[in-house]
Amino acid sequence: MEGLLSALFGKGFDFGKEGIMGILGSEGMKNLVSGGMGLYQANQTGDMLDFQKNMATKADARTQTLFDQDQDEQKALNNLNFG
Repeated sequence: MEGLLSALFGKGFDFGKEGIMGILGSEGMKNLVSGGMGLYQANQTGDMLDFQKNMATKADARTQTLFDQDQDEQKALNNLNFG
């Protein structure tokens, strides 16, 4: 694990000419981290939108069920015959 971190960030996290910081520089590293954060946030937003879509679909189904029940009750009340 330490070898991998040294290869990525330089030996002892010395951001000199070794590792990814040496290749990208501080501006490139900033852009890389910003891109990763943007990807993470986009993924979270997509998950939230999927959740909201599922909630809306369930609410529509619930509304339709209640409407159908009300229609059945109305028909039953209209068909009452006390005579």
